Amino acid sequence: AQLRREITALRLLDHPNVLRSYEDFEDATHYLFVMEYAAGGELFERLSKVGSFSERTAANLTRDVASALAHCHANGVIHRDMKLENLLLPTPLLRNVKLADFGMAHSDRGITTTLCGTPGFIAPEQRTGRPYGAKVDVWGLGCVLYIMLSGMEPFDAAEDEQAFERSDAGRGAAGPAPLALAFPERAWRDRSSRSKDLLAKCLTVDPDERIDAATILDHPFV
Repeated sequence: AQLRREITALRLLDHPNVLRSYEDFEDATHYLFVMEYAAGGELFERLSKVGSFSERTAANLTRDVASALAHCHANGVIHRDMKLENLLLPTPLLRNVKLADFGMAHSDRGITTTLCGTPGFIAPEQRTGRPYGAKVDVWGLGCVLYIMLSGMEPFDAAEDEQAFERSDAGRGAAGPAPLALAFPERAWRDRSSRSKDLLAKCLTVDPDERIDAATILDHPFV
């Protein structure tokens, strides 16, 4: 199912910040993708080496990802697994990041209810069992930006892990625990008000009030 989702999504997309699929074919035992090569590796690996990025670097990378997401959403694709490991660099330079791994993507346009993604990056509405839309990706991007600027996650991943356990046990989803976005002084004292404003807009619990990917591109931070 994940393979079919990825093939369907990639065929709908053509954007400089989405990892390109050149060809896909199958033999008797395998289904093969010919993908664009990302020589710079995962953004996660680069961030792990330095702890956090400068605001300029984080802003440029955020613009890249927001542009990719805006393209996805305009074409009816929700990525549903936004995280640093799924952002790849084409060269050793910290620029022109590519959104990759569409194995969890939803590409039927509109809303879905499936609980999926990675703990620590899952939007609150995904844990309710109710329909959700493309703004779950914006929440994930907000988590990515928070980590890029501070080196820490904005929220405890334990709530997401418990939601998966409930779902796997057939007990259904539960409403999200109250989430309060905070900027600890030690990690955030030198960060700008613009960066915090964008984070607050991306990490708004109510998806109806949350900024969308296209509007992020007009935010002063990026």
